[in-house]
Amino acid sequence: MGLTPCDETDPSWGGRVQYGERDHLGRATGVHATLRPDMMGGRTDPQVDPAGWEPKKGYNRAHLLGAQLGGSNKSDENFVTMHAYANSPEMRKIETQVRRAVEAGETIQYSVTPIHDGDSLVPRAVTIEAYGSNGFQFTPRGAQSGTNAITILNVPKR
Repeated sequence: MGLTPCDETDPSWGGRVQYGERDHLGRATGVHATLRPDMMGGRTDPQVDPAGWEPKKGYNRAHLLGAQLGGSNKSDENFVTMHAYANSPEMRKIETQVRRAVEAGETIQYSVTPIHDGDSLVPRAVTIEAYGSNGFQFTPRGAQSGTNAITILNVPKR
């Protein structure tokens, strides 16, 4: 598969990606996508600063729908502030497994929902769900078996 970045003039991929509207604090609220092979392969190049973003504090601008899965690099609705370790390798490990399944021909229903404590601009976690047309499950770091959902805590590496 070649690199297919998100067409920023249509970050919804013709309706296959639905970004939730930002809330009253400007925080991203989630994304749901139907992932197919033509969407795979974009490169990470964040062009926005999400709510709570502070440079040089150990944070990443984290995609809800990763660029490698067809996520926008320019849509505010696609970004949250995550500790670097929670974003990569933790989120990236799941995204890479999803991408491989899609590239192998599976259609994946994928969603990511940030979880905030009160008015905190930085989420305390994100929940990722992925359900495949051929029974896809991902295997989280350290797990012995697959699952379709996981909550990744937004904490620095311990």
